[in-house]
Amino acid sequence: MSLQAGSSGSGGAGGAGASGGSGNGTGNSEEARRIWVGNLDSRITEFQLLKLMQKCGAIEKFDMLFHKGGPMVGQSRGYAFVTFAQNEGATNALLKLDGTSVGNRSIAVRLAKNIKYDDLQKPKPRLEIPALGTGKREEKISKTEAIRAIEAKLKVLERQTDDNLELNTAGRGEANVPFIQRYQFNKDRDGSQRYGKSSAPYHRQQRPKRR
Repeated sequence: MSLQAGSSGSGGAGGAGASGGSGNGTGNSEEARRIWVGNLDSRITEFQLLKLMQKCGAIEKFDMLFHKGGPMVGQSRGYAFVTFAQNEGATNALLKLDGTSVGNRSIAVRLAKNIKYDDLQKPKPRLEIPALGTGKREEKISKTEAIRAIEAKLKVLERQTDDNLELNTAGRGEANVPFIQRYQFNKDRDGSQRYGKSSAPYHRQQRPKRR
């Protein structure tokens, strides 16, 4: 998913930094509002990550990266870029979410400008939010419209999924077992109970001998 509030001023999902707010120490510059979120569990969906980030503040842009080829096509690349509407959102994410256990991993949160982009600049697929069209619009999209588009897309995703984001699940026994493994175990157990044979050995009944 990719959302951009400006036309051509800001970099894409793997851009080398935020250019829209590169002012000289501007208090609410885009550099201070844009974060990188890494070490994501591959099972985390856009909906789950968006919900988690929104706890820190209103989101202006959201870019979650996916593999576009090879055996992992369609799967998350394990990181995303989030631009908040205000500095406080980025600050909250850095202080509250860095090192938090999400799924089976502890996520990392950094200011995007501090990330090395040597391995991140390869072309990446981008899922455009329909409310913003195809990305060919020349007029600038206001910050308010961008936030509303994020919220609208979030509602759509919420209707399409019933997944619950698991936080700090390291100490829960069954939570760490993959869902398909738990399903297979329950299926095998039910089958054995329904069609299982008696544990006692089978003995053929002896008929009385005729005299």
